[in-house]
Amino acid sequence: MVKVLMISRLFPPNFGGAAVQSIRLAQALIKKGLHVEFFSDNGSEPTVEGDRYDGITVTRATTYSDTPASKFRELVFCLKLFFFVMRRRDLKILHFHSVSGLEILLFPLFRLMGRKVVLKLTLVDSDDPLTFKNRRYLSPLYMWGLRSVHSMVAISEELRTRSLAAGIDSQVVRKIYNGFDEENFFIPDLQLKSDLRQKLGIDESAQVILSIGKVEHRKGYDLLLESYRFIQQRFPGISLVIVGTGNTDHNPFYVELCRKIEECGLSNVSFVGNRDNAHEYIKAADYFFFCSRQEGFGTVMIEAMACGLPTVVTNIAGITEEIVTDPRIGRISYSRQPEKFAHLALEFMSKVTASEIQASIKELKQKFSMACISQQYIDLYAELLKMTQAPMTGVSSV
Repeated sequence: MVKVLMISRLFPPNFGGAAVQSIRLAQALIKKGLHVEFFSDNGSEPTVEGDRYDGITVTRATTYSDTPASKFRELVFCLKLFFFVMRRRDLKILHFHSVSGLEILLFPLFRLMGRKVVLKLTLVDSDDPLTFKNRRYLSPLYMWGLRSVHSMVAISEELRTRSLAAGIDSQVVRKIYNGFDEENFFIPDLQLKSDLRQKLGIDESAQVILSIGKVEHRKGYDLLLESYRFIQQRFPGISLVIVGTGNTDHNPFYVELCRKIEECGLSNVSFVGNRDNAHEYIKAADYFFFCSRQEGFGTVMIEAMACGLPTVVTNIAGITEEIVTDPRIGRISYSRQPEKFAHLALEFMSKVTASEIQASIKELKQKFSMACISQQYIDLYAELLKMTQAPMTGVSSV
């Protein structure tokens, strides 16, 4: 049996979209017969070995700090990960879901230990090789570490392009999209939709626009609210529901959004906070809008379309054009002017039909279902396990 250790510093209850995707992938791989477990950062909490989360074994390592960006915490995490891997000789695949920096310096050691290292890139300008290459002080060390990666998974064309621009060999970089879970993301019937609205406290008669993501500038909620102002002028009874962490008075961006809502006289806007049942909100909504300025991929766009929501997004170079490819269910705004985004959305909302949405879902599943995506990882792991120990040629000369 193939045994895989997935490394994700962020893990429930403190996690983001990349961690959610890693958990869904792990569950899909386990269903297909692989052994998958996680190693994560537990902050100042005690180390817990053999914990279980949604049926997956998790080792949570104490790193003696609750400051996420702490370099001391990052260093402790790396040391504990190294000794954990040394003890667990049965774990042949080490699959990193993003890295902060210092973990990269472990890659050559893991390779010498005979482990296969997979690095998944999740966010442009954060964990891609070009970003590490452009760092001021540790760039040579980071690039040395990246030579040891057996496979680098880019979840979008933009991340793949940035990897190649940094000098990563094209044979090392592989593009594998994020996937969606068909068990949770599907087109609901009218009864299910009605039941979910009652459960979530959403007016059954209202037209509902949904957006999902952390309440931060990167997610473009300021643009969304300005666009919503034009849409509400056309449809006064429409509602906007935003799901995501950060809806607190300690968040200056959220405070600014609340001020904008009041100044513009917007109504029916709800920030519901973080929810572990986002799939229910998607199935309860009517439309999905996404104004993010920066993403590594944007899985939530796929999930919304899989649930039959007409989806309108702002363009993110190298990302949205790979996801929103069928005009029957999704449209891309190439302008960040709120009025133009609203105009595109209103036009699409008036034309979209249920039959066109149903027809588009089949192609979406073939490209993005977790069943298909997990098989691509199984094939990748199989290729790596067949490899003999080879020189570290992950980075070409530039």
